[in-house]
Amino acid sequence: MDLHTVERFERVWIGFAIVMALLMGLAATYNVVRAVVPTVRSSVGQHVDIKNLAATPFGKPELKRLGFQTYELYMVAHIFEFTPSEIKLKAGDSLEMHLTSADVIHGFQILGTTINVEVIPGEVATVAYRFKKPGIYMIVCNEYCGFGHHKMLARIVVTA
Repeated sequence: MDLHTVERFERVWIGFAIVMALLMGLAATYNVVRAVVPTVRSSVGQHVDIKNLAATPFGKPELKRLGFQTYELYMVAHIFEFTPSEIKLKAGDSLEMHLTSADVIHGFQILGTTINVEVIPGEVATVAYRFKKPGIYMIVCNEYCGFGHHKMLARIVVTA
């Protein structure tokens, strides 16, 4: 190889390294900006007796209106389904979700949002979110919970 060919290869690799560094910098900046803008508030720490869910608000999992554009949801994850399986809101509504599992560990992820929570039997995970845009937000279990795991879906319907 002559000197000019080696210099050409070096320029290509240096250019490639610069482009990759710029892309990684953009990705890091994007993640920092997303982390600074709080859209989700979550906490874990409350406990319930999964053998006696009927004596708790999870005995009748439902959506409750707390005030103007403010709702509270008690949701139970159990083998291959979320209860309730459909929630209807309007754009701009705030939803505080209280989640627990009646049997095994489940995942709770709302696609199109930053919500991704592990739902553990007997523990209550609380997540708050304001749905700004109309649409259908699918809820999926992203923690393998058995053979019918892929069918464990629910949805939040947000209208204008």
